Amino acid sequence: MPDVLSQEEIDELLNAISSGNLDMTEIEREESNKKIKLYDFKRPNKFSKDQLRTLQVLHENFARLLSSNFTAQLRTIVKFKIVSVDQLPYEEYMRSIPNPNMLTIFSLTPLKGNSILEIPPAVAFPIIDRLMGGPGVPPEVTRPLSEIEQVIMGRVVLRVLDSLQDAWKNVVDFRPKVEAVEVNPMLAQIVAPNEVVVVISALVKLGDCEGMISLCLPFLVLEPKLSQLTLHHWFSGVTMNKDGFEAETLRHQVSKVAIPVSARFGDTKISIGDLLGLRVGDVIQTDTKVKQDINLVVGKKTKFFGQLGTAGNNLAVQINAYAGEGDEDRNG
Repeated sequence: MPDVLSQEEIDELLNAISSGNLDMTEIEREESNKKIKLYDFKRPNKFSKDQLRTLQVLHENFARLLSSNFTAQLRTIVKFKIVSVDQLPYEEYMRSIPNPNMLTIFSLTPLKGNSILEIPPAVAFPIIDRLMGGPGVPPEVTRPLSEIEQVIMGRVVLRVLDSLQDAWKNVVDFRPKVEAVEVNPMLAQIVAPNEVVVVISALVKLGDCEGMISLCLPFLVLEPKLSQLTLHHWFSGVTMNKDGFEAETLRHQVSKVAIPVSARFGDTKISIGDLLGLRVGDVIQTDTKVKQDINLVVGKKTKFFGQLGTAGNNLAVQINAYAGEGDEDRNG
């Protein structure tokens, strides 16, 4: 914003012009000179501001998909938040990555070249601990992932890449494929050191733990689709609901959520004395008749009525009717 002159400065300027102390010809000559903008050849800007904004919006949707996906998988609140979208030389990005780490090198067919997904131990270990039934805490000492832990995280990476594919499908319908996994950043050379890459950094919060993950997309990989990296092009292919989520993507993610389903055979009441006296072979009589439908409970609500049976060597329930929203249990 240009400086605003005070009344005193305006008066002095007018007096200088009227007295001849100020040369207007020299001022006009300076204004006509072309202003030079400094350009750093070591850090060239190949992505425009509009393209970076598009990548920001696109990956914010990616973060929302990851949040819902991981919350369902880990059965705890997991939040992903995009904190920065920057373009920088690949060498500078490599120097910023700590060692040890987990760097997944993946391709994006039909786009040519490889990209990198970085998941540091501070994020990987709480996820592994949660998947193994623990509270989701990292080890006291930072160490590389073991081979078994890398296999577990490999499945997690596939889920991340699936969400990335969903977030990008309105720009380019690529198919992510894992090419390699590296622990040492110096061994992950996907482009020349001076090549420009765009780095998307996201903050991950899992319970009391938090850490940063990053996504590295080289300019050479995205170059064929740069013309489509505009907000106008991206929003033109997206159908949004009132909350800003893509309806089709939301339905796709909800369909993957696991919910408990149980068959409720019936109810009965017995005394504490009878309960303590139960032995093998005793029979408890319920209020459900042999040929009467039983309740199939989804979550905590009865959604279907069916008949108990077997399928091979397993118990099964054959669904005979659908329970309406307001229906009560037939055996309740």
